[in-house]
Amino acid sequence: MEIFYRLLKTAVEGAASDVHLKIGTPVIFRINRELIAVDSPFPTAEWMAKIVEAVTPPHLRKRLEEDREIDFSYFVSGIGRFRVNLFQQPRPMVSGDAIRQNARARF
Repeated sequence: MEIFYRLLKTAVEGAASDVHLKIGTPVIFRINRELIAVDSPFPTAEWMAKIVEAVTPPHLRKRLEEDREIDFSYFVSGIGRFRVNLFQQPRPMVSGDAIRQNARARF
């Protein structure tokens, strides 16, 4: 979770409007409408499974299994509140919006 939180913090501090996490591909930030690969380890299946487990609200887990997509809010103390879109293709992918104070940015 430490790397995940560092990515979220870096995204907020760097004014990224989106963060895209997908197994086996670079982490992508959208900054000023430009997609930028982040210098970080590529998400692995094991890492993404831990992230999905940690951030998915218990009441939405069954819906994720059935619909393969959910939207929810996720709060990280000291970083911000995030709107998350989590969807599963053959491999899970996480994206969404970050809301910090009155400013809005996507992650």
